[in-house]
Amino acid sequence: GASITAPSIGRMFGNLDKPIGNFRETVDGKQQLNKIEINDVNMSRILFQINKEKIPFDDLHIFSMPTNASLNSTEKNVDADQDIYQGELFPEWGICSRHTGNRIFGKIVYNPRNNTAAVKCPLCKNKYGDRYSTSFSSVRFVLACRKGHMSDLDWTKQIHGTDCNEDVGDDDRVYTWNESGGGDNIVFRCYGVWKKKDSEPHGEYDNFVETKCNQEKRLTDLKGLSNTDRLPCQGKFVENTFSSERCTAHAKFVLKSMMSLRSPVIYSTLVVEPHKTHLFNKLCKNYAGRFREFIMDLNDDKPDWDQDDVANKIEKRKNQKTIEIGDELIREIRKSTRKDLEYVDSELKKHLDHIHSGDIALSEKENLEDELDSLKNVVKNGLEEGIVQQGPSSKSIVFPIQWSSSVSGLRFEAMPFNNIKVTNIQTGYSREIDNGDDSDEIDKYAQTRTGKIVSKFSKYTDRTNDNVWYLGNQNIGEGIFIQLQPENEEHKSTDAFSIFEKDNIHFTAWNDYNQKATIAIDSLLDKKDSTYFDQDNLEGIKMKTNPLFVWWHSFAHQIITELAIDSGFTTTSLSERVYCIKKEDGTFSAGILLYVATPGSDGTLGGLTSLVDKNILPKIISNAERHLLSCSNDPVCYERKFDDNRHRGAACHACLMSPETTCSYQNKYLDRNLIRGTIEK
Repeated sequence: GASITAPSIGRMFGNLDKPIGNFRETVDGKQQLNKIEINDVNMSRILFQINKEKIPFDDLHIFSMPTNASLNSTEKNVDADQDIYQGELFPEWGICSRHTGNRIFGKIVYNPRNNTAAVKCPLCKNKYGDRYSTSFSSVRFVLACRKGHMSDLDWTKQIHGTDCNEDVGDDDRVYTWNESGGGDNIVFRCYGVWKKKDSEPHGEYDNFVETKCNQEKRLTDLKGLSNTDRLPCQGKFVENTFSSERCTAHAKFVLKSMMSLRSPVIYSTLVVEPHKTHLFNKLCKNYAGRFREFIMDLNDDKPDWDQDDVANKIEKRKNQKTIEIGDELIREIRKSTRKDLEYVDSELKKHLDHIHSGDIALSEKENLEDELDSLKNVVKNGLEEGIVQQGPSSKSIVFPIQWSSSVSGLRFEAMPFNNIKVTNIQTGYSREIDNGDDSDEIDKYAQTRTGKIVSKFSKYTDRTNDNVWYLGNQNIGEGIFIQLQPENEEHKSTDAFSIFEKDNIHFTAWNDYNQKATIAIDSLLDKKDSTYFDQDNLEGIKMKTNPLFVWWHSFAHQIITELAIDSGFTTTSLSERVYCIKKEDGTFSAGILLYVATPGSDGTLGGLTSLVDKNILPKIISNAERHLLSCSNDPVCYERKFDDNRHRGAACHACLMSPETTCSYQNKYLDRNLIRGTIEK
């Protein structure tokens, strides 16, 4: 389920039971969600683990949000303004905005003449002759609880109790919403009801009658009830308005726009060489075994085979009806090189080995390790073979570039990645509307969510074939990988922690906390029946509280600010990937990937990667280091010390804190003081 506000009327997309347009029709040989499927094997492996390996791997699929453009084809035309799916209004109460004066609010109903959503307003009837006002905005308050339930407030009960002289349903009640001054100074008052005229007992409820109960409720009163746990939860999920369950949790009266009202559980994967994995992703689920069989046959029968031989062999089997495969996939095979197909064959072998060994599940930690290995391998190959590209000033640049900072003396290296693919999915959400004061000491160290994770509305099961679908998005982009050189001037391996002074108070605070958190988390994993999400989340906390992670995360935020100036991208379009991986020998490998990934080709135009030049990027990094030394909010900012009750140290919106779309870690695990200690040696 997802909520969309456009511009002030909320609509909830709860499920895929009501799609229209050509969604259900066969287009280009594909039906329903297969027309908008996203192929990403690593993400499917993560989903396999999340579902506790109970759903067969081949039944797990990912789809992108249906759009008019994605469903349009030569076979079935979909106009740009054609409806393709339906949503439900939420909240179900609205405030009329068609007139000035008293603000009227009531239940949103549908005008029987044209079936449009409207609020029945007596002032509009007097002024315009029509009681149905289509100019309205949804009320901005809702009820929600820690167990994931969300619903409208029972406005009638809260305003009246049982003291109203008119007995009608919510659809025919009218209230006023009186704001004065600002802030919490709002009064909700009973105004009247819609009734039938006495002379027309079989007529419509179009006669407005003012009530005499004079009942009202102030916003401060409702907030008081909420803060003292005196608002009962209705046990409703907005994704399914027809069912409810008994809930013993207390509801909170909150703004519907509050970010923590819906805190999504998001997983992401990143591929740094998608041109090699595109075919693999398309072949692995349905054609892995057959493709490997074809390659092995050609290796025996025609050792000098090429891509056309592979395509012809598959096409022959298709004509013989021994394999069902689309013409588009065959064309992609023809466009590939033998080297690409050999790579795909080797990856398919590994994939099949994983399945046969029962080792197909992939944790988020393992995925990050694989990503970092891929990034470092490209850097290593660049150092060994010399990757040469044309630079922005008509000169050739050998990658990776290496330099020593003129500010800190730290030895950096950077590598551009012109073609990366990023896949994101949402597997659930929680409502972080409570402080969770009842958490035990271990839970506080582990920083687990205070709300229960709701996952049942984040997937769609096709009952015709038991396929399970998750909503996701997949974008192509470019990025810059930055790390400290793993070897010193004498070509000896260096410890990533060597950048820290071990007696620095900020390093000590983070390091001590990380050690306590690690002990607490290990105890939590041993003693509690944790889900796969819990395990991934807890392992992530161990990584994110590591001072090395905090250092790189803080540095990434400052570099993004500098890049936004030099690359032309806004900070909201730039994203981060922070790596801090413990190796088998106990040492750590760390670095950051700063990237932009957008639909279409906008993220691959080179505006970011062109900055990887010895005459450009070192200056950007030096500027970042200088700006980390001070903040316009100093001394208030740098005097903020990290402790057990905070998720960040010296960081504020004037220096390190970034927009929500940029930071993958909710602006936690930041500390400018930790970096200052490594720059001001």
